[in-house]
Amino acid sequence: IGMLYHIGEIYLNSNLITGTIPTEVGKLDTTTEIFLDNNMLTGTIPSEIGSMAQLVFLFLENNNITGTIPSEIGNLAELTDLHLEKNNITGTIPAEIGNLAELGVLSIHKNAIVGTIPTSIGMLYHIGEIYLNSNLITGTIPTEVGKLDTTTEIFLDNNMLTGTIPSEIGSMAQLVFLFLENNNITGTIPSEIGNLAELTDLHLEKNNITGTIPAEIGNLAELGVLSIHKNAIVGTIPTSIGMLYHI
Repeated sequence: IGMLYHIGEIYLNSNLITGTIPTEVGKLDTTTEIFLDNNMLTGTIPSEIGSMAQLVFLFLENNNITGTIPSEIGNLAELTDLHLEKNNITGTIPAEIGNLAELGVLSIHKNAIVGTIPTSIGMLYHIGEIYLNSNLITGTIPTEVGKLDTTTEIFLDNNMLTGTIPSEIGSMAQLVFLFLENNNITGTIPSEIGNLAELTDLHLEKNNITGTIPAEIGNLAELGVLSIHKNAIVGTIPTSIGMLYHI
């Protein structure tokens, strides 16, 4: 496959292909799309994949891929869609992920990723959807998420996150889905969450959140789901809940 010097698009997905991803893919510097998802691939993601200079779509999800995410993936300057979900990938999210200036979808859920969410995530200025859920990620939610004003969906649920919900999350002006449930998050619900005018789904359940429900929750005019059960919330139900006309 490494001899296909003019290949632009490769669709081998949804088959029963086994074995590893050949290192020779690194020679495919004209390829814009590679779909290897929904197979039975094993082995690691070769570092040579970082040489696929024109790559826009990389779909490797739903295989049996192991090992770590190579830092060389940060060389893919044209990449818009990165799908690594539903594998057995370990290790951390490389800081170089922040170099993917055109990235619109980052999907690595349902793996065994450890470590923290890199602060470089705040450099993904075109990111629309972030799926890091169902891993073993620790540490805090970086304040840099406040820079992601094009993001509509962020799923960080079912990890081992600690610390508080950063107030900067209120700057994610386009956010529609915010899923933080089933972590070890502490502290209070920041009042800035009331700035999320497009939010329809707010999931904070199954954490260790304290404090009261902020009155600003009533500003979420598009909210359809408010889920904060199984925490340690105190105080009263704010009367502003009556302003959630779409709940």
